[in-house]
Amino acid sequence: MCAFVGLVGTAAADAHHVRLRTSHGPVHVWQPSGFDPDTAGIVVYVHGYYVSADAAWRRHHLAAQFRESGINALFVACEAPRRPRQRVAWRTLAGLLRAVERGLGHRLPEGEVVVVGHSAAHRTITVVGT
Repeated sequence: MCAFVGLVGTAAADAHHVRLRTSHGPVHVWQPSGFDPDTAGIVVYVHGYYVSADAAWRRHHLAAQFRESGINALFVACEAPRRPRQRVAWRTLAGLLRAVERGLGHRLPEGEVVVVGHSAAHRTITVVGT
């Protein structure tokens, strides 16, 4: 089971970033400026090998990239295997989203959920999509 352990957050303008600590590793959640929960979806990003969720968040400027997309969605970046033999951290999309909901302390938007990833993210995407 995915257990919420704690969170830390920062806000700039009306955009908001929270780093959740879960039993499956860190999960970054970013809400863009102008976010409308009534029409929003969720975009889940999964990193590839040789980088952690924290490093991908910083090095790849994920919040800035998502902000530039202009999409009205909650952006979620979760932990994934960093090497070929490492186990997939999140076994279900539902488990990841429940952990995010618990960590945020409120319901998630009910719009479309899209999962995207880089390189070896296919391992996690294949598992959570089944």
